[in-house]
Amino acid sequence: KYKVLRELRTQIIAGARYRIPDILLCATPTRVHRIMDETPLAIIEILSPADTVSETLHRFRDYAGLGVPYIIQMDPETRVAHRFEEGSLIETTFDGLRFEHATVPFDSRRLFAELRREFDEASAIDTD
Repeated sequence: KYKVLRELRTQIIAGARYRIPDILLCATPTRVHRIMDETPLAIIEILSPADTVSETLHRFRDYAGLGVPYIIQMDPETRVAHRFEEGSLIETTFDGLRFEHATVPFDSRRLFAELRREFDEASAIDTD
């Protein structure tokens, strides 16, 4: 079983440094407090126009230092997903996140298609 958490302050260095990822995937049971002090299974960041490559790579190195197995960047504008691996962002199409005893469904194509549909629906409402 898994739990999805949004924008939860995550401890990088005990009592000293924190990050706030867009989405965390955690195994259950996971203690959820104001600060996440357990290593999540995956961190998913949604790219925004203000994000810089340098800042993104610094954040992702912090997550990798915690031992997070999947560090994912989703770019809703270009509909491209990347995984962070060995210091690099690698374009990837995901169909699931594979762990030792299970696979968590994570279909990046379907997620981008849903985002596009929602954007198109919102745009149609705005023009009415």
